[in-house]
Amino acid sequence: MQKSLAKELVITKSDDTNKFARSWNPPPEGPVSLQRRAVLFLGAAELFRLMVSFPCPSFAETSTQDYSSLAELTSLEPIEKPLLVFRDYAKESDQETKARLMRNLRSRPDLLKNIIKRLDGEKQIRFTFESLEIKLHFVPELRKKYAQPYKRFCTQVIDYLQQKTGLKSPYEQIINPLQEYPEIPLKSTYAYLVHQLGKEYRALCTFSTAKGTSIRYELEGSYFSDHVGGVEVTIDSPREGTYILDRKNYSIWQNRTMNLYSLLTVPVEETFHLVMGKYTDQKITAELQEKSNRSVYEVEKVANYWMSVEEALVGGLSWSVMQDFAKKFLKNLPQSALRPAPSEKSRVSQYAFRETGFSVVKSLGFKEAISMYQNDPTDFCRLLTKSQ
Repeated sequence: MQKSLAKELVITKSDDTNKFARSWNPPPEGPVSLQRRAVLFLGAAELFRLMVSFPCPSFAETSTQDYSSLAELTSLEPIEKPLLVFRDYAKESDQETKARLMRNLRSRPDLLKNIIKRLDGEKQIRFTFESLEIKLHFVPELRKKYAQPYKRFCTQVIDYLQQKTGLKSPYEQIINPLQEYPEIPLKSTYAYLVHQLGKEYRALCTFSTAKGTSIRYELEGSYFSDHVGGVEVTIDSPREGTYILDRKNYSIWQNRTMNLYSLLTVPVEETFHLVMGKYTDQKITAELQEKSNRSVYEVEKVANYWMSVEEALVGGLSWSVMQDFAKKFLKNLPQSALRPAPSEKSRVSQYAFRETGFSVVKSLGFKEAISMYQNDPTDFCRLLTKSQ
């Protein structure tokens, strides 16, 4: 039996009139999440279209650049205006939004008490998402003191990554967003630099009991994302037993973070995700097609497992690149620039192999690790599980 729809507004407000909640204790960053319609969505952060392009000169052979201003970003209060629209509401599944919504619900004992009462006092209640729509916003980085050095850094470190690994940069442009509703190129790959990313959501959720009684709620809210970067991947199932993966040709990086290593490593990590991710996608597709009639849970389990293997590879490769890059070009930055916190990320299933990935890539050598993964991610995975 399903009872009538109830509507509840769940919004955490900041101190001013901006309705976006400020979150200033970043959790581990990276792509995580899945959605089923005909399309399943994987991605830690939703990524978008953007804007004003600048040329991408080569910096890898230049002398040490002055990036000292970037260290200031980790201690500055985030800016919340102007808040511009990336795109209007669209259906998707976003793990960060779902986790925040659940935290909001747990902090509303009055709402939970009312739900239990409406479900005849049952204490064992199941919560499910029927649908989730998200509208994307961003705060552009308008301060030249930070915008220009960070773009220069991203260009230089990606150029260095190419020279060190032999992998070709996927980007045609590195862009700063300056206006609403920017266009996304159809064929080119862009990286977009912003100060903050905002997400506004509306979700249709169901609370149900083992007896079959249920009620539906509409939940709405908004917040600033804590994911510094991410790459979007879709899994399309056009017909039963058939899966098509598509890794989108854009990535977005925000410079609001308390961790200098995360700020500097994001362009390296996301570039590796774009370049090496096709081998992960091939592995996921092959494994999904080995067995037809998989449930959404099974698809999610397979995809998340191989994404965690990719995260281990990317983490190790990024560490290797950044160590060498820092010795040559980051001499004027504090040592904290090269101090990741893998132990924090390892608490999330997406990063289950994170720390092991550092040691495996180091023992193999970055070129051998890349070659092994390109040949078959399974071989790299075996080393991870053996060393775990």
